[in-house]
Amino acid sequence: IVARGVGASRFGALSVAFLVARYAGLVADWGASVRGPRDVVRDDVDRSVTRALIRRRAQLAAGLGVLFVVGCIASGNATMAPLVSIIVMLGLSRDWVSLGHRRGARSALPTLTQGLVLLAGAAIWSSASTAAVAPSIAYAAAAVMSVALNRLPPSDTVATAVPLDGWMLIAVMANQVLSSADTILLGIMASTTAAGIYAAVYRIPNGWLAAVAILAGALLPLAAEAARDRPRFRELRRASMRVSLTGSACLLAITPVIYRLVPTIFGSAFESGRRPVVILLVATAVATAVAPFHHLFLATESDRRYATVLVAAAAVNVIANLILIPRFSMTGAAVATLGANLLLGAAIVSIVMAGERRSVRVGPAS
Repeated sequence: IVARGVGASRFGALSVAFLVARYAGLVADWGASVRGPRDVVRDDVDRSVTRALIRRRAQLAAGLGVLFVVGCIASGNATMAPLVSIIVMLGLSRDWVSLGHRRGARSALPTLTQGLVLLAGAAIWSSASTAAVAPSIAYAAAAVMSVALNRLPPSDTVATAVPLDGWMLIAVMANQVLSSADTILLGIMASTTAAGIYAAVYRIPNGWLAAVAILAGALLPLAAEAARDRPRFRELRRASMRVSLTGSACLLAITPVIYRLVPTIFGSAFESGRRPVVILLVATAVATAVAPFHHLFLATESDRRYATVLVAAAAVNVIANLILIPRFSMTGAAVATLGANLLLGAAIVSIVMAGERRSVRVGPAS
């Protein structure tokens, strides 16, 4: 809706500002959105790790939020300053607490609210001067609801320093590079118009991935509990694979329809995004197929190893974009994303399966 209202070039500028805010917000999140459900399962009775994560994230959100607003004003982009709510939401959100307690509906409510507010706001504010208003209000609403739904009971225990390594933060940032570096590089190496068209059509696979992330996220606390029960763990893997492969096949089946609908959805100015969106949807189908393995990996392997794999995939993606964008523009960016997703999926699956084979040889976990 916003893309149709502001045009490709302005939407490209908004997308870059949005991604800058999102990168800062992911730093503020400190990996909690991924590691949080597992850590809640493993936490002690006083919720020491949970409380430490909440404190660390609030401090980072405040500092990075101030820097973002100052940067927007100093660079002459004051109209993008409201996007600071993205940083605030990502730094304060506690949906991972609900998810760790196996309360999936509660953990999904803030995201549902965010989507509905964004949809309503986009219909009202879709001009060049107000393009940042709708996402800003939507993210702020999600932040308020997430904190309200996940208040921790007061603790008599004196807050102590809890080590919070940054490996999961590195993994999350690498994953964000994997999914957004192409848009930023298009804006730098091609044009803001190309970046705007690419960012707009990318909303379709990103919307699918958001749904996959919500569904697959519920797998992590289950996998963390089943990690020491290998028969149960294997059955969990098989069941989740059946679901993910079915989802991947469904996405591939509707890809030709989406190809035809791109100009209808975004407008005729975005017709050149048809070929890239097909390649991106194939990449998304690959990511969908292997989605459960990410959470199985997190339940059985170290955060450091997970971060290493994601950083390697992100590096491949960036290098491929630098090579392909100057020659093939949006199509080159999409091919780079597909290649990186194939490599990442193969690595994640092979490591999880190798770990499962080792456990069979060694016997039940102690």
